Amino acid sequence: MVAYGEVKAYIFTAIGNIKRKYEDQLSDNQYNELEDVEVSISKPDLEKLTYGIVRAEVVFLELGLYPK
Repeated sequence: MVAYGEVKAYIFTAIGNIKRKYEDQLSDNQYNELEDVEVSISKPDLEKLTYGIVRAEVVFLELGLYPK
């Protein structure tokens, strides 16, 4: 079983990579949404992580990034 902290680290890594790689394509709203996700999962529990993943996924899909 994966610990909440480990999932949080994966989310932080993904968001950091997106913010760096797509810096020029992110709108202010998208950037702020990703920042808010990072803040909201700083003390993770299942509900916060799930909600953070859903919120980040919306931005990723808006950028045309789809799971493989």
